[in-house]
Amino acid sequence: MDTARVSRDMLPASEEVRLAEFAALREEIKQRSSLQHALMVLNLTAVAAVAGLVLGRNADRSLLLVVPVVSPALGFLWFGHHLDIARIGKYIGRQLWVWEPSWEAWCRDAARLHKRWWDQTFWTSLILMFCGAPTIALIIGLPARTSSTATWLLWSGGVVLTISSTARFCVGRSTNLD
Repeated sequence: MDTARVSRDMLPASEEVRLAEFAALREEIKQRSSLQHALMVLNLTAVAAVAGLVLGRNADRSLLLVVPVVSPALGFLWFGHHLDIARIGKYIGRQLWVWEPSWEAWCRDAARLHKRWWDQTFWTSLILMFCGAPTIALIIGLPARTSSTATWLLWSGGVVLTISSTARFCVGRSTNLD
């Protein structure tokens, strides 16, 4: 049966269920992608606001220590959505969408054509956004020896979060979801 030219009335019940599940999963991907975009915008806004305050000399440089706490946390949230989107996409492509020609198959083939350069560009920009900015903030915001214990704890927590976030982005991006 050529499913590309079949009306919904003629589909077997199991195919109707597949199409409904496909629509629901694509909607979830859309929502998660929107949340990822919002997390990136929030991160860039927070980093720019803190940097602007410190560089404009309207705030103490210790305010920069907020960046290594907030930015990796937002990065972890972004990465969680990335993994869920990838799992949903693999499920759709391997289990749910069985018809040819298929958008899913075309995307897999197209991804192979530009995978190397696009992956490197994409992941480098994410690492700079969620890990590079906190690293710079940690260096510039390094507390003086006479700083309070709270400041040192905030700096130390930022170091731990930044290192773990960087590891997650560098190692986790190649995570095989099979």
